[in-house]
Amino acid sequence: MYRIARSVEAVVKLSRVLSFVLLLFFASAAWAQKVDVDWNRNTDFSKFKTYAWIESKHPGKGLWNQRIIDGVDAKLAKAGLKKVDASAKPDLEVVYNAGVKEHTVVEGYDYYYHPWGWYGPRPWFGPRPVYTDSYQEKEATLIVDLVDNSDKEMVWRGTARDTLADSSERNVKTFNKAMDKMFKNFPPKKK
Repeated sequence: MYRIARSVEAVVKLSRVLSFVLLLFFASAAWAQKVDVDWNRNTDFSKFKTYAWIESKHPGKGLWNQRIIDGVDAKLAKAGLKKVDASAKPDLEVVYNAGVKEHTVVEGYDYYYHPWGWYGPRPWFGPRPVYTDSYQEKEATLIVDLVDNSDKEMVWRGTARDTLADSSERNVKTFNKAMDKMFKNFPPKKK
């Protein structure tokens, strides 16, 4: 009977630990995407009616160039701006830059860290095994700039950063969320 009680107690403790780890995992995934918007607080955005694209010095690779352009076009159209040819002297010029940085992440695991812990005394007090794992992670950055064509001064900038997934579908969903966050309060109201 004592063994069964200890086994049940161990299972309950393990489920608590796993629940906590899963909570941290999902919370970190929700906080991973960083979107920031800045603008010239003295600019009256209601005066802008048209925009045109400027060629990017760092365009998205493959299908991403057109996805980014289409995503920004949709948000600017929703805000009431009309896309025109650059020769039509638009009110705003739009340019974006995209990049991906790859870095190695190394994680170490030491399952016997404390001689005293949630489970009572540990039998292992000497050198403990440490397990490591490494993997490549790709962080994508997208910067969208709006420039007042009359004086060539930047009036608005949106920046989004996130870790790329191995799934194209997931990356497209992440991109769409970033666009929603970036243009949520566009055009900004003059205070």
